Formats: sequence, C-alpha cells, structure tokens
Amino acid sequence: MKKLFSILTAMLIAICAEAQTARQVLDRTAANLSNKGGVTASFSIKGGASGTIKVKGRKFQATTPQGIVWFDGKTQWTYVKQNGEVNVSNPTEAQLQSINPYNFINMYKKGYKAELKDVGQLYQVYLKATDKKLGVQEIFIRVDKSSYTPTILSMRQGKKWTTFTITDFKKGNIPDGVQAIKNGAFDYIVKGDDNCKIIPIVSRAMDAIASEQKKKTSRATTANSPTFDTIVGKSAAITDVIRQAMKVAATDVSVLINGETGTGKEVFAQAIHSASHRSSQAFLALNCSAFSRELLESELFGYKAGAFTGAVKDKRGLLEEANHGTLFLDEIGEMALELQAKLLRVLETGEFVKVGDTKTTRVDVRILSATNRNLKEEIANGRFREDLYFRLSVFRILLPPLRQRKEDILLLALHFIGRYAKQIGRPAPALSSEAKNLFLSYPWPGNVREMMNAIEHALIVCDGEINRHDLPIDMLSGDTTTADDDSFDLKSVERNHIIKVLHHTHGNKTETARMLKIGLTTLYRKIEEYGITV
Repeated sequence: MKKLFSILTAMLIAICAEAQTARQVLDRTAANLSNKGGVTASFSIKGGASGTIKVKGRKFQATTPQGIVWFDGKTQWTYVKQNGEVNVSNPTEAQLQSINPYNFINMYKKGYKAELKDVGQLYQVYLKATDKKLGVQEIFIRVDKSSYTPTILSMRQGKKWTTFTITDFKKGNIPDGVQAIKNGAFDYIVKGDDNCKIIPIVSRAMDAIASEQKKKTSRATTANSPTFDTIVGKSAAITDVIRQAMKVAATDVSVLINGETGTGKEVFAQAIHSASHRSSQAFLALNCSAFSRELLESELFGYKAGAFTGAVKDKRGLLEEANHGTLFLDEIGEMALELQAKLLRVLETGEFVKVGDTKTTRVDVRILSATNRNLKEEIANGRFREDLYFRLSVFRILLPPLRQRKEDILLLALHFIGRYAKQIGRPAPALSSEAKNLFLSYPWPGNVREMMNAIEHALIVCDGEINRHDLPIDMLSGDTTTADDDSFDLKSVERNHIIKVLHHTHGNKTETARMLKIGLTTLYRKIEEYGITV
C-alpha cells in the first residue's frame, strides 16, 4: 500500500513539474511577444475561412474574405461582414480565443491542463480544457527555443481546428502594407501609428462594403426589372407611349413622366433605364415625398462627418451611388425649393456640394423624374422652379389612366391573376362574366395599382373562379364611402369625403391635404377628430 502511494505521489510530482515547465515556457513567450509590441499571423480554419491578423497587446484587427474583425482591447468588438452587416458588441471569451492568437499564450490560466514536450529546437505545448463548457477544448503551440517566439498555433472548437502561422514580429513597413493589400487587406497600419486611425479605416471599410453591396443589389434588381417587352397592353394609348419611351431611352436626356397615381411611372422609368447604355449600372429610386427637407438633402447629396448631430461618419448620397447609372426621383413636385436649386446645379454642371463639405463632387448620372401634379400650376403658385422644370422635362411622357385603356383592362387582369396565383401556389382561376363586366365598367381611380390590389384580394377569398362578390367592396359600391352615406349630418359627409380621398391617394396624407385644399396639420386634426383609420 505504501509502495502504491509512493508511486502515485511520484507521478503527481512529475505531472506538476511538467505543467510548471510548460507555464514557464508560455510565460516567457507571452512576455517576449509583449516586448516586441505586436504580431502578425495568417490563419486558416479547417473547412472554413482563412485570412490575416495583426495583434498588439489586447488590440487586434483581422481581415478575411468574409469581412473585417476589430477589437479595441477594452470592451468593444466590431465585426463587419462582407455583405455590409455590422455587429458591435462586447466580446465573449470564446470569441476572443477564436480569433486572437496572443490570448492563447495565457490560456493555461483559464482552466486548461498544460503539457510540454522538448523536440529539438522547439518546445511543443499542449493545452487541454478541464471544463467541457469552455469554447476552445484543445490548443497546440509550437515555440522556438532560441527566441521564445511561437511559430505554429492551433486550436479546436467543436470538431473544427483553426491553425495560425506566425509570420512577423517586427515593426510594419510600407512594402508589408502593399503586399497585405495585394493579398486582400482593405488597409494597413504600421506599428507606431496613432491607434485613432483604426476607427476611420474600419468606418471606410464598412462604407465600401455597404456601397458595393448596394450596387450589386441594384444590378441584380435591374436584371429582373421591367422592360418595354414586359409592359402589358395593346391599346393605342399605351403603345404610343411605349414607342416614345423607346426612342428617348437611347439618349441621355432627362425625362419627366407624368401620370395619375398608380399608372406605372416607376415601371416606365425602369424600362427606360433597361433599354439605355447605362443598363449595366445602378438604377436607384427615391420618393421625394417620403422625407423631410433635411433628410431628403442627406439622402440625395450625402454629408460629411460632423455636418450635424449624429453625423459620425461620411455618407454617400444617392447621386453618388448612382454614378454612371440612373436616378429616378418620384414625386418630384414635393421637393423643397432650396433643394430644387441644388438639383438644378447637378443637371447643369454634374456637380454638387455635400452637406457640411466645402469641395464639389462630380457625378455622371441620368435623372428621370415623375409626378402626378401639374408642375406648371405649381410654378404659377411659386412652389416649383421654372428653370428646373425645363431641365427635367427635356422629354415628357404622359401615361394614360386605366380608364382610357379599356382594351388593356382584361389583359392586365389575367396577367396579374397568373402572377399572384403563382406566388401563393395555386392554379390561376378564371374571371366570371359578371367580374369581367365589373372590371370593364369600373373607373379605376387608383389605376393599375388598384387593380393589382383588387386581384390579390380576390385570389385570397375566391373558391374556384373569381366572381363579383370576391372583389373589394369599393368596387362593388362604386365609391369608397361607408354605409351611412345617406346621413345629412355635415360632419359625416366631411368624414366620408376625407376617407374617399385617402383611399384615392393610397394613404398619402400630403397629397390628400393638397387635393382637399387644406393644410396638412388640419388634415391630421380631422383624422384624429373623426377617428379615421388610415
């Protein structure tokens, strides 16, 4: 028994001695790395990503094909994915261990059993987790005896091994930076640079990734965008408009598209872009009525960091994003007069000044615009610049309302029935005779957009073919008023009329107020007073 106890004691002493030796090696290696001020490593994950990493103390920056990772050494962990998605959070220990080779050196203090092997000119340190809850279960470090610098470092998370090849301990230089950029790095910071440079570099990288992703999305959208061949209709009214639009598409002139709500102004703008020599570039659309004056200026022209509270970094506007492509400005009549002057300069010179900037930015972009307003009336009332009108309307296209395209109504109806039936995974139903008659007699105040909504509604409720009673109640009643229309009470009449106009404008309160010839504030007050749900 005593002999067995002696053997176990000797084994325990030997294990402790080996662990102590491993700790000494790791302590000296960690101190050596700290004295050298930084480390550069390439890494690869078996069956996954690879890239390069730079470490200085607890600060590090990693570049991979999947994105950029940066840790400020204190609390903030930033991960910028290649698709532009940005995550900023406090890192977990497992996250730090999975990306920062410097931390591996001290990991034996965090619940790992250490073993050491003396192999010629190298020490091999093997760390194994004593707690299965730890994210990294195994770590292997190869250390050069003469310099106490690690050359290989591997770790296992689950079944995946990540291997770091340590390549450099010296102060960075310009040739290293050039090579790093050739290898795919976004930028390079040499040792001794101000660490405050890191944040602007990461910010620029984020902007570059987001901009490229937006362009890719825009090009992908453009590839599936409407063309003149996909516009449904054979009436003289629409074929004449298509013929005009095809002629102007081959040029670079500005086009103003007029038409009632829902007539397909953006569809025609996309078709013009698709048929132009700019079709391989971005097509971006902006609804001018959806933003306040200040926000619209920022969206359109962009701004410099510090231009206003919250402007923490530079932002490219849509004019810059659409460079060499096409920018479509919907509801151009809603643009404030101050911004109209800036847009006029872009149309005349191709130049503009970002918010908060002093330098001009040049762009080559085609401007297409649309409105359902009478801009000549707006000019007469002092709400629109005449010089801008002439620049925007070098070529004008007037889209006919659906009530003037009787020959196209059933064609469009069958087209949308086929499209939406496919989306919801059911066979395309037929239209009953009664439904066809209603489609032909209904005035379609909301035009093609209203028809699309009506067909989506009918496909949800119909059993078999689409009958008259499957269509929205607005079509059946011939108007959008409620059941108490026979009331002689003035408030009821006013309430119903406001509801009718809101339906006509599809909830656009600015346009509703204009049509009712009342202020927007007055409209909001009446909506609240009458309990109208928009």
